[in-house]
Amino acid sequence: MLRLRTAIRREDGFSLVETVVAIGTIFVSLTALAYTGTAGFRYIALARERQAASQIADQLMEQARALSFSDMQNGLNSSEVTTADPNIIDGAAQCADPAGTYRFKSCSGEKIVKSSGLANVTPLVPHTGTIGRAQRYPIDYTWRTYVTNNDPSTTAYRVTVVVSWSGGTVQGAATSVQTQSLFAAPSGCVSGDTHPFPAPCQPFFFGSAEATQGRIDIAVPEGGVGVANTSFQSGALILPGAASSVQQEQVAQVLGAFLQSGVELVDSPVPQTVGGAQTTLADSDPSSGALTYAKAPATGTFSGAGGALSTGSGTTVTFSNAVGDTGESDSAVAANPATAACPPFGTPENDSQPCGGSRVRQAGSLLASVTLADLPTLALGSATLAAIDAPSTDTTTFANRMTVTNSAGNLQQTVSRSIGRVVIGGVPSKLTAPLGFNGFIVLSGYADGAQSTVGTSAPGTSAAIASSGVDLRYWNGTDYTLVPDLTQAFTPDTSSVTIAQGSHIVVVQLSGSAAGAIVTPPGSAAPAARTSEQASVSPPLSGDFRYSITVDGTVYVDLLISVDLGDVSANGSYRPAPMP
Repeated sequence: MLRLRTAIRREDGFSLVETVVAIGTIFVSLTALAYTGTAGFRYIALARERQAASQIADQLMEQARALSFSDMQNGLNSSEVTTADPNIIDGAAQCADPAGTYRFKSCSGEKIVKSSGLANVTPLVPHTGTIGRAQRYPIDYTWRTYVTNNDPSTTAYRVTVVVSWSGGTVQGAATSVQTQSLFAAPSGCVSGDTHPFPAPCQPFFFGSAEATQGRIDIAVPEGGVGVANTSFQSGALILPGAASSVQQEQVAQVLGAFLQSGVELVDSPVPQTVGGAQTTLADSDPSSGALTYAKAPATGTFSGAGGALSTGSGTTVTFSNAVGDTGESDSAVAANPATAACPPFGTPENDSQPCGGSRVRQAGSLLASVTLADLPTLALGSATLAAIDAPSTDTTTFANRMTVTNSAGNLQQTVSRSIGRVVIGGVPSKLTAPLGFNGFIVLSGYADGAQSTVGTSAPGTSAAIASSGVDLRYWNGTDYTLVPDLTQAFTPDTSSVTIAQGSHIVVVQLSGSAAGAIVTPPGSAAPAARTSEQASVSPPLSGDFRYSITVDGTVYVDLLISVDLGDVSANGSYRPAPMP
């Protein structure tokens, strides 16, 4: 019996040594997990940086493609071609080239094409610039564009875009991206795509009209709480968009597209998405195999599906869009109401000329909301994070070739857009909001448009925000402040609502600043021939806002709401036929 009692005493609890070993093991495991998580976040940040850089590079390359071929032949401004640029070397000093020769990156690189006294032509003159946080990119980027060619009589011009950034979240990883494209003009003509046959060059036209898809992104800010009791990472509300373009010389190519509204939600590495797009292509080149008239949808009118995505159980974050967006796109190389109707709005063209038109309309509200149902103190109900109502009219894009007696004629690009009521940040539904409060930022009645025409006998270029009915306000703590001019920036910093709910104090707050819209000035008085025209209106509401809900000093919602309602643009270029 004594021996048994002794054994029992020896097994009573852990010794100090065992406890220390257990704690040490747990500490090592947690340290490894923390390191793995930190490394993963760095690579996610790197992917975001590279994705943004690639988007900038693609955007600049598309701008270069919209330029006339003579701009490629001129290249960069001679005053900018110096060895101060890290991608340009002095061929005469380093490569035994003739004086005044500069090359791209190395002696084996192609010669930089340059001319003196050039006017500004984006993105070639100036050939470098910066873009970044002011345009809602994650960091600041430097971009550079180069035109190179060793022998223009035998080879195509090469355009290279390099986008770089400093620092970087992963040591040793590349901090630049590069994209290239070739530009050629067979027998002196502008493009092989529109001049496929051996024959004298004809006048060249290119024009595009576009309403880009605006979006509101909502994410957990760095170091932020996010939404308590959920796995929410980020999500987005996405507005519809439309585009139309025409390119013509010997043959014509017409492109069109419309994109329905949608939502995104990221709870894991694989995002969930609701949305869709329809495109059209028409081409008069018999060898291309493309249709001469294309319509989307092929029959009837598109009516897109909607849906809702959500995360959480008690407390939830929900992104939803309505069912039934409508849209249509027509592309015709020879418009005719009977056989190739274009555009899908207004009066169809009947001149047998190239025509591209698209229209789209959001069916119902886009909504991002948070429902706070399982807080330890009280249930607050649902609060709007962001909402965009359906507009009353279609968004339309139109590119239309027009003939003029005894001249080359012209190509006109037109875009018209309306956006439904936009609300950023709301008060939970189970609280009594201040009298008249409808959201921290409210934009209603918004519409804009742009038009440009290139060619002969071309009317003026213009861009404008609607002169009446547009109303933008932000909550100043006690009432709304009207923003009288949407081209001016404003700062609702800090706007908050404090509400007593029983014995609890709830504070709902929005802080941040918004950039003003940029309206590209109208073009010059109509000359005999317009060779390059651009008109645009940048997003009417853009900026980063911090939204939070605090109960008795504890933060339960802490989110970054990034707003970019998209832009409209109408761009074109024209080159007369070269003299024989």
